[in-house]
Amino acid sequence: MRDKNATIICALICGTLIICGVVFWPTLYRYDKFGKELPVRINRLTGYTEILYPSGWKMKVSDKDFQEIPTEEIAKIEIKGKFDGKGHYEIDVYNGSNWIVTKIKLSIEFYEKPGKKDWQRIYETDANINPFSTGPCSIKLMDYAPETDFYKQALYPERQRSKIRIEKVLGYKSK
Repeated sequence: MRDKNATIICALICGTLIICGVVFWPTLYRYDKFGKELPVRINRLTGYTEILYPSGWKMKVSDKDFQEIPTEEIAKIEIKGKFDGKGHYEIDVYNGSNWIVTKIKLSIEFYEKPGKKDWQRIYETDANINPFSTGPCSIKLMDYAPETDFYKQALYPERQRSKIRIEKVLGYKSK
């Protein structure tokens, strides 16, 4: 009887160690990077992948799941922005649509004097903005030259006359 109890206890301990080894060691998740900066975690058992955004862990969506957001939904997205004087154009995006916004293509125009367009560029930026929420984005201006008169004037908010126009928005439908 004593040998039978010892065998059962030994089997239970071995089974528990095997289950813990498969599920918890080294961890349940394998960590990696998405792009250059976003941490990714992959569940070792299910393969479920999540990306860590400032708003928390979000399910990774493959590129084939991204769609161009319909025009009537784009009309519900509001964007405000300004130059920061350090080579970036800082924007705040309010997403009033039912879509999760993942990429925005913008046209940025700068007017030194009313009616006289001095500069226009088209940029794309990645985003992760949930429906009915606001999120920040920053666009690095590729042709930033701080010694030019244009950028010296852009430093002063009272002189800033810029317009932002949405060209295209990619995302996926919120579930």
